[in-house]
Order: sequence, then C-alpha cells, then structure tokens
Amino acid sequence: RGLVQDNTTSASNFGESINRYHGVDATASFRLPSGTFLNTGFNMQQRLLDDCAANRVDSPEAQFCRQLTPFRPDFKISASHTLPLAIQVSGLFQLSPGPGITATWNPPNSATAPALGRNLAAGATSTKAIELIEPGTVYGENHTQLDLRMSRRFSVGRFRVRGDAALYNVFNNDWVSSVNTTFSTAASNAFMRPTGVLQGRLFKIGLQLEY
Repeated sequence: RGLVQDNTTSASNFGESINRYHGVDATASFRLPSGTFLNTGFNMQQRLLDDCAANRVDSPEAQFCRQLTPFRPDFKISASHTLPLAIQVSGLFQLSPGPGITATWNPPNSATAPALGRNLAAGATSTKAIELIEPGTVYGENHTQLDLRMSRRFSVGRFRVRGDAALYNVFNNDWVSSVNTTFSTAASNAFMRPTGVLQGRLFKIGLQLEY
C-alpha cells in the first residue's frame, strides 16, 4: 500500500516541447575627450514556450500552453564627465519594459459545476484557478528613470575625502512595478491594485573618508 512506481521517459514520446529564444543584445563603451565616459546597452528579445503536446500527459488542460512573448526594448545609458576643480558629474537613464499583466480567477464550484455537469474533483467546496488573460499579451507602462550624481575628491593631510550628492528618480516617476493579479467578482475585488511602486524622487548626500 502507498507504493509509487515512476516511469521516466523522454517528453518527445508524447510530442514536441519548444523553448525558443530570439534576441538582440548590443553594448558599447566610449571614452571621449575632456574626461567623458559613455556606456550604453540595448536588449530586445522574443520568447516562445510551447508544451501543448507534452502537457497533455498528466493534464487535459491546454489553455495558454503556447506563449509567445513579443519583442520589447530594454535600453540603458550612463555617462560621466569631469568638470574643472575635479568635480565629476554622472548620470544613468533607463527605459525598461513594464510588468506582464495576468488575471487569475478562482470561481467557486457553483459557477463551474453547471458547465462540467459535476462537482470539481476536489469537492463541492473547492475552487479552480482560471487564467483570464493570455500571458504575453497585456503589459503595464514602461519604466523610465533618470538618476544623477555629483562627486568631488580632495585631500586633507593624509586623509582622502570624497563628497557625493545624488538625485534619484529625477522625473519623480510613480511607475508601477507589480499589481494584484487575482480577479474576483466580489465588491472587495483588488484586481490591478498596485503592489509595488517606484520610490519617489530622493536627494542624498554622502561622505567617504580614506586614510
């Protein structure tokens, strides 16, 4: 009693499983006159996940078993420049894709039983998670952010001191990084309520001492 016999075999015996990546990555670094440095990078990718054939081995459900993520750009550029009096200014700008939006509904047995013609296998009080939005089709807003910093190094006797002044999220962007993806028909439905928001504009000063 309670014995389990596992049979391990190749997924190709049941059908093809696809995990395919197409992408473009490019990076570049430049050293310009007058002590200016520039670094930039770009990425754009497409991902295909298809396990429709292999997934039917242990589950007849094939909803969204083929997912195609579209090309979406991800760009970053940073630069630094040395001003007179050894003052260094630098900045970072980034443009990144927004989060993928999905919707999971957990209908009660009373909503699924009429269509199934029976109760759910787990019982009349159970629920079944149903995806309402196909993955890879709905996304949130893109993320744009600019950060700046100014630094100055100087010596005091045998001590070396560096002072920093940094400004984070210059645009004060309130970009939403994640949302509640649980859908409900109840009045308290919190679907699409933000669960993560980019920190607001922040100014910071710092001092580093070396000896």
